[in-house]
Amino acid sequence: MCKNKHYYSTGPSHANSKNFVTILFLECYTNYHVQFYRKKYHVQKFIARSWQLTSQVELEMR
Repeated sequence: MCKNKHYYSTGPSHANSKNFVTILFLECYTNYHVQFYRKKYHVQKFIARSWQLTSQVELEMR
């Protein structure tokens, strides 16, 4: 099971904002998850960008 959960957010910190997007990244991320998030949230570009900023914007939620 994936233990470490990584949360990435973009846009205003207001949860009510239309531009607010929160993506859940798992340590054992798979292509299935990528396809799932793409279809559900339409954030293909955001996912790709988040991977590049992993070391800069990473919060471990425990």
